[in-house]
Amino acid sequence: MLSSEQTLTTLISRLSLNLPTALDAQGNKKIIYWKMNGAEVPVVLEPTGDGNTEQIPLDIRLVTGDDFN
Repeated sequence: MLSSEQTLTTLISRLSLNLPTALDAQGNKKIIYWKMNGAEVPVVLEPTGDGNTEQIPLDIRLVTGDDFN
């Protein structure tokens, strides 16, 4: 049986995590900004985010052989 660390390592190594690049229905792209107010926190700027809620949206997909060409 795999440990939780082994399971997580196996899963993460098969995923591609990227910052979002697609435009929404209104033609807006998510822009991530590091807000500095005593602590550095990532937020998504308006109009796709509220500029206050801590978040890092990611595009997640399985790694393919084309990723290594």
